[in-house]
Amino acid sequence: GTAAQTRLKRFVGLLQSFHHDAVCKVLEVFEDYKNIHLIKEHCSGGSVYNRILERQYFTEQESAVIVKHMLLAVKHLHDRDTFHGNLCPNAFRFLNNTPH
Repeated sequence: GTAAQTRLKRFVGLLQSFHHDAVCKVLEVFEDYKNIHLIKEHCSGGSVYNRILERQYFTEQESAVIVKHMLLAVKHLHDRDTFHGNLCPNAFRFLNNTPH
């Protein structure tokens, strides 16, 4: 394949290699003649950004837990010589609808 296809496959392999509770898992990968389809873990709790809009505020303790999980996710990537490139509240998701 082309250099771009090689980079894309390497990137997908990298995504599949992340195994951490704070990182959304890639469960399956399907490829057809035109696309690569990623089946990811369902994170039904929405983004941190949307949760902020819904709740309007978090206690200091709730904020500390959320930020801790965000930093653990980033650390997991950095430990594998990978950077996220888009660290914003929309990039982080809650696994479910629990408070934090």
